[in-house]
Formats: sequence, structure tokens, C-alpha cells
Amino acid sequence: MAGLLVIEVDFSLLAIRPGAMRPSLSGAASAGLTLHAFLSGIPASASTRVVFTGHSLGGALSPTIALALVKSRTMQGEVLVYPTAGPSPGNGSFAKLFAQTFPSPPNTGSDVEYAVWNRNIINSLDIVPQSWCTRPKQSPVQNMDNIPPIYGPVIQFIAIAIFFLKFTANLSRTVYIPLPSRIVSGGKPTSAHGHVLEFLREAGENHTTFYSKMFGVGFPEFMLKMGDELKEKTEEEKFLGYPVIEDIEWGNEYRVEVEVAVTAVRACGILDDDDDDGDDDQ
Repeated sequence: MAGLLVIEVDFSLLAIRPGAMRPSLSGAASAGLTLHAFLSGIPASASTRVVFTGHSLGGALSPTIALALVKSRTMQGEVLVYPTAGPSPGNGSFAKLFAQTFPSPPNTGSDVEYAVWNRNIINSLDIVPQSWCTRPKQSPVQNMDNIPPIYGPVIQFIAIAIFFLKFTANLSRTVYIPLPSRIVSGGKPTSAHGHVLEFLREAGENHTTFYSKMFGVGFPEFMLKMGDELKEKTEEEKFLGYPVIEDIEWGNEYRVEVEVAVTAVRACGILDDDDDDGDDDQ
């Protein structure tokens, strides 16, 4: 059965969106059918193509799910991945395994920068894909040190917040290394930013609106359920839905506590990273 099946991982939600192909699965419409069971039921065919895609958190989750399903031999036919704006989901071994399992296919013949499979499509001005790597020497283009100066002169609290986030990331003892990426130029920041909220607005635009314009698709509305009604999220509430951006927003809300913690860490002589040549596969 020829056709295309797109598995879209939108933030932390899974949505199965069949295209031309609708596998005939007994009970597929019934409640309780897991994604694993659905995919296991796709008939094996050389013409079957399944694409895993997702944005933001989904940009980390979709390649992770695809890799797990392929390595467990759950998937049949051709499997491709098209994540956008995803943070680094794993360490160096994970990134290497992903690259080996999902090599970049031959050139599509298109001049469009984002027309490539099996690469994390990222905006050069998006701070989310810069996380959670704390090793600039191992990943110069994508690491957290790139965040404070990304829109111009460094805002002191942004530097403090990133120091704190790098420290907490290192507490996991995992050295995060980005997946193979295709970086699309975001141009220049819209304006100079001297305040944290201005920085966050710029970050939010580059994490959402940029991709919407690039792909020519609308971005979903962000709504909150209040009792029996839905209301549009405030700007601050939208920030809380994005990796790293939500952490900076949280830090700004509890600025005194963050600054005290950073001062204590520095006083103890604890570095915010360990950028040596040690093993990155922990």
C-alpha cells in the first residue's frame, strides 16, 4: 500500500495525521490503541514512507521516538525525520546513533534551505536549539554560551540565568550534544534589547513566527481553559510553553533567588561547565 503517513509530535502531544495512506487496522478507531500498536500494524512495503516531525519540545521528542522505533524494528518501510527548533535530546552517543540510523538523503534538488530530511531545522536566532549543550569546544555552533549575546549586547541577568541553567544541566551528568542540524539564517534581530522581557519577546518570535513565515503555515493559537471557557494565553503564559525561554522567564520571576544561588556556586569555585576533552558519552 503506497502512501505517506506523518506522525506529528507537537510539543508533548502525539497526533497521528494520515495522508494518502490509511492502514486497515482492526479497532484502529477504538480507544486505547497505542502509537506503538498503530505503527506495528502498518503493512510492510517498499513504497511505505513514515515521517516523524515536531516543533520545539516535539523537535526533540520526534527524532527520539523515531530512533527508538527503528532500532527496535517496530517500523517497516522508509522512515524519515523532520524536526524543527528542537533542543538537544541526548548525549554524544545518542547523536552519533541518530546520524548513523538517519543519514541525510541525497540532495532533493531544491534550493530551499530547509528542504532536507533527517536534520533538525533551526533558525540561527532561535535560542531553544542552543540548549542543552554546555560544551562550546564540542559544539561551537549550538551551545548555551551562544544565548546571552545572540540578539546584541549581553543583558546581565540573561548571562546569570544561562550560567544557572548550565549548572543545573551539568548536574544531570549528561553531556548534551546536538543532533545533526540544518541552520537557516534568521537575519538580524529586530531591535536592540536592554531588558529581559524584550529579550524574551525576541526569543519567542524567533522560536515561533520565524518558522511559521518560512513554511508558510499558520501557528496554532495558544489557549487556556478557564472553567468552561477558553481564553488566549498572555505573553508570559506563552513563554512558559517553550524550552529555555520558560526557564529564563521563571528565573526573572525569582530573580533574587537565582542571583543568590549563582553567587553561592561561584563562591564555591564550581564551574558552570566542564569544557575539557573528557568523555561526552555519559
